[in-house]
Amino acid sequence: MKKIFYKYRLELIVLILGLSVAILIVGNFEIQGIFQRIFYGALALVQNVSVRTVDKLIAFGSSFSVTEFLGVAFIIGAIGFVFFRIRHHFRSDPDYDATDCPRCGSSLKRVHRTSFDRFLGKTILPNSRRYRCANKSCGWSGLRHHRYHPESSIPDREASQSR
Repeated sequence: MKKIFYKYRLELIVLILGLSVAILIVGNFEIQGIFQRIFYGALALVQNVSVRTVDKLIAFGSSFSVTEFLGVAFIIGAIGFVFFRIRHHFRSDPDYDATDCPRCGSSLKRVHRTSFDRFLGKTILPNSRRYRCANKSCGWSGLRHHRYHPESSIPDREASQSR
């Protein structure tokens, strides 16, 4: 019996929740009115906040002059260009390949990335991995570009499988 509860615990929880909701819908309890007031109150709050936010954005946007708008557009474009160039250099520069330590020349070993490293990997630095120097006295750690090795390319694997 214990094994059945363990194996089907998610299904039992969903069944209990479903029955509870069915009882609340069918039954004539005051809790329905409480949930209804909470739902409509939250809906009114979201509507009020969104209307005020749109009004403030319109007021903020109407106070901009054309030169201020062009200045903001130029700043956003410059930041985008810098990010694009960083990405380009990271992908094309062989100095960022994961081969040897940039400080001492020892071999590198892969370590777990931080959440910020993952964010950089999704946005600016594609195919980036965190590496640490194998030499304990060096202690270098950083992001390097992970390139796929040519010996593991598809034509070579097909040739080795056809033998």
